[in-house]
Amino acid sequence: MGQTPEKFVSSYCRVHSQAGVPGSTPRPFIPIDCWRCLSGLSIMLSPFAHGRLAMAARLSASACNSADGEPTVLRTGDLMRTSVIAAGFVLVVGGLLTSSFAQQRPVGNAPAAQPPSSETEALRQASQSYAEAFNKGDLTALMAHWSSDPEFVDETGKTIRGRDAIAAVFKSTFEESKGATMKITTKAVRFLKPDIAIQDGVARVTAADGESDTGGFTAIWMKTDGKWLLSRVQDLPGEDAAALGSNFERLKELDWLLGEWESEGKQTRVTFTCKWRDNRNFLLIEQTIHLRDQEAMTLTQLIGWDPLQQQIRSWVFDSRGGFGEGLWSRSGNRWDVESAGVLSDGRSSSSLSSWKYINDNTCEWSSVDREIDGRPVPDIVVKYVRKGAKPE
Repeated sequence: MGQTPEKFVSSYCRVHSQAGVPGSTPRPFIPIDCWRCLSGLSIMLSPFAHGRLAMAARLSASACNSADGEPTVLRTGDLMRTSVIAAGFVLVVGGLLTSSFAQQRPVGNAPAAQPPSSETEALRQASQSYAEAFNKGDLTALMAHWSSDPEFVDETGKTIRGRDAIAAVFKSTFEESKGATMKITTKAVRFLKPDIAIQDGVARVTAADGESDTGGFTAIWMKTDGKWLLSRVQDLPGEDAAALGSNFERLKELDWLLGEWESEGKQTRVTFTCKWRDNRNFLLIEQTIHLRDQEAMTLTQLIGWDPLQQQIRSWVFDSRGGFGEGLWSRSGNRWDVESAGVLSDGRSSSSLSSWKYINDNTCEWSSVDREIDGRPVPDIVVKYVRKGAKPE
């Protein structure tokens, strides 16, 4: 039978604590961790883009010369068994659930409080104000949204540094493409600190003749003197370019996972964000498990297409050093995942997990036949609800 997250935590810890925990284990090499260091911050980000500055760059290449350079019968086939990567209550989108610590350790201080919703709304409003300034062709108002030492990386990887260089791009754009408008859709907002936030979104720029260009972005905002300002923006290729050399068509059946999701209980809160990365060849899921009076845990998962197996495959890594992988199969509105994993202490884990689409704002995750080193652990069923609007 399924259990609530709270019951699962207590029962799992009893099983997990039966094995000793060796000394700390070095974290395994994780390829996706190599994409880091945005604006001096050692953080992992997916390469999304900003506000279709790419279009501006294409329209005004001369202005850039001064710069630096995408629903029920269970049929799993001959899949591998699914893994479990977490201690206490750890969910991995796509069904990899493993435990990465053999006992839960209390921490002296409570986890840092989440920024108030008012700050998230303030950042969204700043983003919309940015688009409004662009639509008016108001260069002064537009540049008022940038910090004193900003940086922009266009979809080709070219970096434009400084307010003057970025302003030159927009000046040329407003002169050569009068009447162009921009619409920004925020997909996710994540706060690294109370005054530093990462925004993932999609921007569509429409020219006066109706031709449009759409692409994703990641923007780093910093709060200065009570105002949110753009510090760094990374742009991605537009839809047409992303379609080339991409497994998007293979993975788009999972695009309902995009955005921010949350599951909350009396003792446990799990949040995750899902976004495209690497030319839409992968879905990137970043997940955080919050346990009352316990240290928060993070998991990173990539979901991609395996051309040899002709099947969706996923890889997951947790902040304790555990890892696993799984193969996916679809049955109507449910996706079943069988995977194998290794805990940070060397024990093996397995399970059969399922993701079930209920509606655009609700989904259900379950994990059954769960084992750690051949010993059964309780099944679990969790319902997620979407935070904010569904990404376009």
